[in-house]
Amino acid sequence: MAFENPIILDNAGDDNYGFLARDWTTNPVKVKYMRLFLADESQLVQPLEIKNRTSTGEERNRIISLSSFVSSSDKTNLILVIPFNPPLVMDGNTYFVMKLPALSDTRMLFYYEQN
Repeated sequence: MAFENPIILDNAGDDNYGFLARDWTTNPVKVKYMRLFLADESQLVQPLEIKNRTSTGEERNRIISLSSFVSSSDKTNLILVIPFNPPLVMDGNTYFVMKLPALSDTRMLFYYEQN
């Protein structure tokens, strides 16, 4: 099965990540940290927003400034390591929001423990 890159047309996102959300609903994971692969420097000024809705309907938001994770020794590195303390629970109710410049993309790699 070939993996296709998600695209956004008319503000309707592709649901390639949808299978993970369904799987994590029944089998949640705790993400200790993630790697974010950015396409260019313009993405560093955009915040990464993590939205989570609890079973009681309460909505929790984390806003992460990407520029604070750039290494001071290598400011041109576009691979960011973002730790989560406490770990981020991915249970099908967690979504990531980030504005992307036209004709660019970003990749996320999660490191987690499966419950």
